Amino acid sequence: MPLEQIRRAYHKATGRWRGCDWPTSHGEIELNLAGVSAADAQSRAERARENERAAWESAACWLERVECAAEKAEMEAALALAAANAGDLTSALAHAKRAGEHEHVAGRPDHEACWHGLEQAIEEALKHHGRETLIDFPKSQHTHPGHEVERLQDEVRHLTQRLERLEKAMACVGTY
Repeated sequence: MPLEQIRRAYHKATGRWRGCDWPTSHGEIELNLAGVSAADAQSRAERARENERAAWESAACWLERVECAAEKAEMEAALALAAANAGDLTSALAHAKRAGEHEHVAGRPDHEACWHGLEQAIEEALKHHGRETLIDFPKSQHTHPGHEVERLQDEVRHLTQRLERLEKAMACVGTY
């Protein structure tokens, strides 16, 4: 079922990328920022010796942009899933591609990319279903239609809450 594959790809990737999770050599003192948050870098800048302060301040600024890109990618991926759930695979693919672009532009290595699987699942669904609306309900005799509706309503509520949180994060809009 294409919609179920799209959902699995989304759930497999969501929450995996929140900031710099790859080795770096940032600034003149070649800081490795893997696993360091912008807040941590700012705290280190405040406590750093004079000769390291500028490097940590620069790192905090860069990490803020990476974290913002991760939030934007999460939002695009949630919109991709919502569009797929609504049957609009063309829009879903556009959102999934933008999620991947945020990873790429932020500098995340391709082998670490988490949204590629979502994009692939949507492309596969488009290949098999063309540009038609995709509505994929379970055909099992054991699944009561009301249960599926409740499950989908819960998923939409979850996505709505997530989108609201991500919208607040969009306040960090900047360039990266």
